[in-house]
Amino acid sequence: MPVLVDLKVTELVCSRLCHDLISPVGAVNSGIELLEEGDIALREEALGLVGRSGDMAARRLSFYRLAFGFAGSAEGTHSLTDIRKLAEGLLSDGKVELDWPGGEGSVSRGGARLMLNMIQLASDCLPSGGKVSVQFGFLEEGLGVAISARGNKARLRDDLKLAMSAEATLDDLTARNVQGYFAQRLAEELNVSLEVADDPDDEVRLAALLPA
Repeated sequence: MPVLVDLKVTELVCSRLCHDLISPVGAVNSGIELLEEGDIALREEALGLVGRSGDMAARRLSFYRLAFGFAGSAEGTHSLTDIRKLAEGLLSDGKVELDWPGGEGSVSRGGARLMLNMIQLASDCLPSGGKVSVQFGFLEEGLGVAISARGNKARLRDDLKLAMSAEATLDDLTARNVQGYFAQRLAEELNVSLEVADDPDDEVRLAALLPA
């Protein structure tokens, strides 16, 4: 049976997505304003700003459409190549590097959503930038996925740790930590254990065994 979430969770997820999209969309508006001023010297700069920011907004929307939305059919599958491309799009601003050695295969729609949420959670653990590494292995039981975040001051924030715990309540949730709660609900729907380890040596690790 599908796991249902409270209306408050939906509202907080929407707040999170709007926060992540307002920066590139605002930059597009700034670029358009420069073009409207008609300064020829600024035209190239304005067009570049509009192009880069519009591309970033589109990449983030594509990522969020699957990670939080209902892209594709509930029974469908997504290739690991497509998931990697979505992850690359999310991290295309260059603040966090994605290390994904490649590999062929596919996972269920639910597994793809959980993987994408794990990747974004890992990037959220890197306030000063760093690298998100994705590793996986095909086992009899399913697809083993291990994602790590390495970088200066990499850590799982206390509020995010609480949101991902079994003790989390709706009162504990904010727009900053709601994704952790959402990811755990996705894992619960898949009957999967989402494991998180916070290493004192500037590394956070997330792991799950996705069903075959």
